[in-house]
Amino acid sequence: MKQTNKQTSVLLATAMGVFGCLSSSASAATVVVGTQIGFAPGPTVTDDVGNNWNDFAASGLVTTIHDLDGVTLDGVSINFAAGGMNGAGENSWLGLSTNGGGAPAEFVDSVTTDLSFSNATVTITGLNTGLTYNLYSTSHGGGSNFDGSEDIHSVTGYGSSQLNRGASRVGAFHTFLGVSPDIDGKIVFTTSQPSNAGNPAFNGLLINAVPEPSTTALLGLGGLALILRRRK
Repeated sequence: MKQTNKQTSVLLATAMGVFGCLSSSASAATVVVGTQIGFAPGPTVTDDVGNNWNDFAASGLVTTIHDLDGVTLDGVSINFAAGGMNGAGENSWLGLSTNGGGAPAEFVDSVTTDLSFSNATVTITGLNTGLTYNLYSTSHGGGSNFDGSEDIHSVTGYGSSQLNRGASRVGAFHTFLGVSPDIDGKIVFTTSQPSNAGNPAFNGLLINAVPEPSTTALLGLGGLALILRRRK
């Protein structure tokens, strides 16, 4: 009887431990394929499920980051370093819905009312190193008078994209596909202007987690092998 009671106690302790782990992880999620993270320099008007952006009112480190559904992501943080913010309160994503459907819906369905107007660095850490990421950023602001201004958005170790604000205003995006984080799960995004003008516009950054190409290839080979096996 004593042995049975001891075994029961061990089982209960184990079950409670597992339950405790599940409970502690229920409030936070890890970055998986399909996770979307939105970063906006300034408040976004729409923060419903599917369009819940991380809004930064000023430079600084934020260690509680959520995905677009509002679910906190375990271990993910964003550090935003910029010289200044434009608090004009204008709709900085106005016009994205008129670009023929090429703008990511996450931008069209929400609205940011401010933007960064200086060289900026956005450092995202704690990402899943087993995945790659597609990044989309936009850089328009100030109205049609600034359509000729050129902005450069870059991802360290990947490359740069240069667009004028006239193109950005009607939905052209700086696009970076298949970006791999470093061994610490870090991606660094920066903004600048040609000739170091120092006044680039930056309205928002969308980060989508996707499978590594090698993983996709393996899944494809596995599916092919299964088809061939069924044919035999």
